[in-house]
Amino acid sequence: MGVLMGLSRGAYPHDRLGLCNVVTVTRGAGICILAGLIFVPHALIGLGWLLVVLAGLTLALDGLDGWLARRSGLRSDFGARFDVESDVAFALVLALLAWQADKVGLWFVALGLLRPAFLAASMVWPALRAPLPDAYWRKAMAAMQMSVQVALLAPLVQPPVSGLIAGALLLAMVLSFAVDIRWLLGQKGQRQ
Repeated sequence: MGVLMGLSRGAYPHDRLGLCNVVTVTRGAGICILAGLIFVPHALIGLGWLLVVLAGLTLALDGLDGWLARRSGLRSDFGARFDVESDVAFALVLALLAWQADKVGLWFVALGLLRPAFLAASMVWPALRAPLPDAYWRKAMAAMQMSVQVALLAPLVQPPVSGLIAGALLLAMVLSFAVDIRWLLGQKGQRQ
């Protein structure tokens, strides 16, 4: 729905949707299927490795859409935003699945709420709305985050190990956001 709204408002500068956005929509479908499983936690036990495969395939599509956009000349702010917001939904769904599968406590859902919390904070502190410079480490952190979240769903990963891994991941991501927030607030001081 958001994709159609973005396209209808002229946010997409190309005359065709392109395979890159079709891949992102397909990834969105995978995220929706996984999200549906949150509401049937008893089914998670029976899915075992199938859950990991579905989540892994959904994750694999994340790298493909950007590559296709660059290769086909269809890069856009719309596509980048579409990709980021899909990542946010995926992270939240994976966190909820890990909780429902009894791999972690409810506290782990905070991982999926970091970006929404950052966006909410930007409404209070306008300095947080400034664009961040492209950084390879930020993309690597996002890929690592989702990869670890998928791995947490594996039947072999059980508490207390899953909790330790999840705690380390949450700490790493909080620190990553803190680095960006500090940079943005520092930029505000330089602009004044």
